[in-house]
Amino acid sequence: MATITLTWDPIDPSFYVTKYEILGSLNGGMEQVLGETDQETFDLVNLAAGGWYFKVRAYNLAGAGPWSAQVNGPTAPPAVENVVLTVTL
Repeated sequence: MATITLTWDPIDPSFYVTKYEILGSLNGGMEQVLGETDQETFDLVNLAAGGWYFKVRAYNLAGAGPWSAQVNGPTAPPAVENVVLTVTL
């Protein structure tokens, strides 16, 4: 499992942002909300290995803003398992 940290520029304070929502998809699959934060950074932990993409949008009392541009980020592959050592003399 991997950890990715997303960061973004803050929205102008005059918009009174109450939270940010993070959307993601693994290998082009179904998009899912991965979390929310009131900061301009978010750690995504225990992500499955593969090709991820992410989007972020801001909320205020009027509702949700548009999604950000998509960013892509592969996670490292998992550890190799079942390695067998064979010795021939």
